[in-house]
Amino acid sequence: MSISCKKATELVSKKEEGKISWSEKYQLIQHMAVCYLCRFFVSQNKQILKSTNDYKNEELENKLSSSNKTAMINAILDSE
Repeated sequence: MSISCKKATELVSKKEEGKISWSEKYQLIQHMAVCYLCRFFVSQNKQILKSTNDYKNEELENKLSSSNKTAMINAILDSE
């Protein structure tokens, strides 16, 4: 059974978060094989995420002091 484009876009987001199950991944692969619009969505979404991440990284580099960066890194490492 094929999934809808709406469901495919939901699964794309879920996949990006690393929260997709094997069966959902299989459904997404099947859908992407036949739906050029969803493939286009994925390529556009990747570009948007890359641009957003590039912007965030640039903003952090410009606004955070070295001590704040170190504190953030340590807090992240301590939480793992």
